[in-house]
Amino acid sequence: MPLTVIGGFHSPMEKECLRILFQGRQPIIVCLARGLEGIRLPRDWKAPLSEGRLLLLSTAGPRVRLPTVVSSDQRNPVAAVAKPG
Repeated sequence: MPLTVIGGFHSPMEKECLRILFQGRQPIIVCLARGLEGIRLPRDWKAPLSEGRLLLLSTAGPRVRLPTVVSSDQRNPVAAVAKPG
């Protein structure tokens, strides 16, 4: 059974890792530091989402349109939930 990968995938390096992960078959959880309302999905997110391999989570309110320090600080504990012990 494939391991689920969870993260914020916000920095350029993390975005590149996400692009590589999309080529695999494992489930991926993206924890956004912005609200989900009105989100425009990047083109390469659509196939994993329709396949049921991508889940989007957000702790930010619907009016948060851009990541902020506060919304990132709220998101980080959620994104670290699968941290290896």
